[in-house]
Amino acid sequence: MRKTFLIIILLASLAPVFAQSVKFGISAGLNESKAAFNQTGSSIKWLAGLNAGAFAEVEFGSLSLRPGVLYSQKGYKTTTNIVANSPTGGTGGTVSGSGRSRLNYLEIPVNILYNISVKPGKIFLGGGPYFGYALSGHTKSSTVADYGNGPAYDNYDFDIVFGKDGYLRRSDFGLNAIAGLKIKNGLLFSVNYGYGLTNVAKPETGNKDKNRVATFAVGYEFK
Repeated sequence: MRKTFLIIILLASLAPVFAQSVKFGISAGLNESKAAFNQTGSSIKWLAGLNAGAFAEVEFGSLSLRPGVLYSQKGYKTTTNIVANSPTGGTGGTVSGSGRSRLNYLEIPVNILYNISVKPGKIFLGGGPYFGYALSGHTKSSTVADYGNGPAYDNYDFDIVFGKDGYLRRSDFGLNAIAGLKIKNGLLFSVNYGYGLTNVAKPETGNKDKNRVATFAVGYEFK
């Protein structure tokens, strides 16, 4: 996958030589993200975040290549409600909790777009791969356990460790699907869905954790 992405990046760098025009732009918007796990006792919910960055658009008639560099917030929220056995072997009870994990990525998407001319400007549809590099992360959660002797509270608040000393990989790879409208004055509006293919959890954890991100963005393309 990484070799394929590097080849696409190389082709993108050569594309302006054959292009009809090359334009640059900026964009910013909102993310709604969650994670796909192979095993969890919690309910996984969407987490709101931000995205912002810059892009180039290399045009070849009705087709265009749009590489970019983005700051993208990903992650998920959790809620847990279970009936559990007492850790001391006594009467069972309940455990409930909620949490949030935030992952901050530097992301490089390379999308291929098909442009359809309409009266206001152009509708664009397409997709392509993305590569992400985790810059930082943070987890915050709280739990309440009650085994009949009154509730016991636990709170966790810590930075996520990546790489060989942590339980998450820094790198992420996946595919994007994108659609939007570019107005003649340079304004553009887009929706994007990122489908992570990389298991960002390290193999020794025995878990599978893949990013899922829906994005709405507003941008401006300079003429």
